[in-house]
Amino acid sequence: MLSRDHQHTGHTITIKSDQYPRDIIQQLADSNELLGFEEVLPSVSEIFIDIVQNGPKPKTYE
Repeated sequence: MLSRDHQHTGHTITIKSDQYPRDIIQQLADSNELLGFEEVLPSVSEIFIDIVQNGPKPKTYE
């Protein structure tokens, strides 16, 4: 997990790219009442700005 942000309507959790959302959901559901889950993806503008500011990410193959 990279970061958490508490809002009035819930929590926002940012996970590492090598983590799976289902693993985080399972951990949360084991110790909390989980009412919902919504994946938030970056917009095209956010991706563009990230690439311009930080350069392209190296490709990795598994």
